[in-house]
This record gives sequence, C-alpha cells and structure tokens, in this order.
Amino acid sequence: MHYEHTETVGPAPYVYSNMPECRIRGLALSTPTAALFIGVSGYGANAGVFSTPAHFIGANLFAGLFGRAGDEAGPQMYSGTTITDILPVNQLPEGGTDPMNVVRVMGFGGGGTGEPVRRARIQQALSDAIASAERTYEKHGRAQLVVYIAAHGFLGPDGQPYFLPADAVADDIATWMSYRAVVEAVQAFLGRNPQGSLDRTAVVIFDTCQNRHGGAQMKPVKLPSSPGLTLVQSAAPGQYAWHWTGMNTITNQQPGFGLDPLHEPGFKMRTISATMSVLPLANQCSLSDALKARDLKPGAADQAITVQDWFAAVKSKADAYLAQIPEMKALGRSQEISVTVPQSEAARPLFVVKSPQVADDRAAK
Repeated sequence: MHYEHTETVGPAPYVYSNMPECRIRGLALSTPTAALFIGVSGYGANAGVFSTPAHFIGANLFAGLFGRAGDEAGPQMYSGTTITDILPVNQLPEGGTDPMNVVRVMGFGGGGTGEPVRRARIQQALSDAIASAERTYEKHGRAQLVVYIAAHGFLGPDGQPYFLPADAVADDIATWMSYRAVVEAVQAFLGRNPQGSLDRTAVVIFDTCQNRHGGAQMKPVKLPSSPGLTLVQSAAPGQYAWHWTGMNTITNQQPGFGLDPLHEPGFKMRTISATMSVLPLANQCSLSDALKARDLKPGAADQAITVQDWFAAVKSKADAYLAQIPEMKALGRSQEISVTVPQSEAARPLFVVKSPQVADDRAAK
C-alpha cells in the first residue's frame, strides 16, 4: 500500500519507505485549549473485535500535534491528556514495528501503558477534560475543548453510533459507549456560554468505524448539533474506517544494480510495517502542506487556518490516501469523512501559522 515513496541511502543498507515526511513547525493554536486524546488498542475476547496498534498511533499523533501547537501558542495556553494502552510486542501483527517508533518517525513523543482503556477510565477522563476546559475559560475568558477518540465502533440496532472501550462485550450494547453521550457532555460545557457568546468552543473527533451490529436496524440517528461545536466523524453509518499501512523495506543492495537482489549471495531484506488510521496521518500532512504553502518570511503577519480550511484540507488528503488502498478498490467500499459545524462558525480560526522569527523567538525562551 505505497502512497508515497522515499529512498534513503545510509552507511550500509538502503531504506525504501512510504512514510511521508510531514514536519510541523510554527503552527499554534488560536485559542486556549484543554484536550483529551483516547486510543483503545487492546480488547478482550468478548469484544468481538481485534486488537490493533492503529488506535494508539492515532491518539499519539493527534496529541503530539496539538501539544506542539499549544506550546507555540504560549505559556499556560494548553493542557492535554492522552489515555492509551500499548500492545505487547507478542500481540503485534507479524512484521509489525513498535507503534511508538511510528509516532517518533512522525516527529512526536508520546506513550501508553499496559492498562486497558476501560469504560470507567474513559468516563473519568472526559469529565476531567471538561473540568480542565472550564478552568481554562476562567483563566483566559475563552476556551476550546478538543476530544479525539480512536477505537473500534458499531452502529447499534437503535441507529446510534457507538465506540467500544476495552471492556466492551460485542453482544451487550450496555457495555458500549455512545457518540451521543460524549457529545451531550461536551454540549453541557458549551451550554455555559451566555446567549450569543462563543467564548467556549469544542472540537470532537470520532475516529471509529460505524459497522452495523446487532439485530433489526433502525434508520441511523443524527447526532445533535449546537453553537460552538465542530463534530468530525471518520466514517458514515454502516461504514468501516480503513487503516493505512506504513512500511519500511531495508536492503543491503540498491535494486537495479548488478545482479537481481533476490539472487545476490548474502542478500538480506527486511520489511517492517505498522497500521494506522487515515485521519491522523491526513491531519498532520495536510497541516504540513499548509505551512509549506504559506511559507511565511521572518516578521510576516500571522495567518489563520479556519475550521473550514482545516477540515477541507484534511478530507482531501484523507480521500487521496483512501483511494489508493487496494482492499477498498477490490471490495468497492467507500469511507465518508464528515464535519458538522454551524455555517456561521466555519470561518472560526483553529490554528495560526506563525512567522519563522516569532516561532524561533518563542522556542528560545
């Protein structure tokens, strides 16, 4: 599944990779922010789904990007929590690399624990994030709450979308967690705004499947919207959220030189791979493209990236990746990434591109 290709010649081996280089520097959040990033990688046997490092990677990529943008915004402008578990090496797919290596390759730190991301842990973390966002508002007079969730998901027999915590049971809907419950908790935070005010805003991202599961299916239920809320879903009702595969192939001879490498005495080749959700990769690479396109000179005025511009770029990049997944083509499947945001708020700044001089000065302090 090669979407981009780079070649690196080191002291001994040759490395062929489809991992894009998407550096992020000089990108700041436009609003004081409290954030929560959840990645559920490990599941019990009763969940009816497979464990995957993709959700760990997704949560850490989003956390890394928003954390760095928060640092660029200035002191006390950002607080973030990442709740993830990391699969033991013996549970990784054959040929799989340590998912933490993938996060590092993309330019971030991060981490996770062996503790399962259970329902109670998620509920507490969401409550804590909302409380943190309210403290941010009290300090700055405005605040943005960001919630990102990467997990397996079902479309329930009641037409509601759900995501699965680590302790979910496939045939017990009471053990699933509904999108609606998260959205309504966030709306309660937004509901504290005075009439007509948008001093509190929120971005909620559900990076999960919405595969149909259970008995008779009702018509999919539309999630509630409200002023101040930007809601992103990586799949439409009934759809699978496809995974992208990043691969590095390491050889000791440059292909096309001398004998066929497969027949070269002593030839060694090793391929390592990692699966990840398309949305986090598209988010990072589209923002990297935006930084390159603006190419601000030292001392230039800052430029905003609005909610509308951000999502349009992310969707375009994600669609380009999805179009090249062989399994999707073979099965004739699709994946519709969507955003719900009040039209009057689409031009709200989400990020700010800082000039190199400003960014460098801040980094030096």
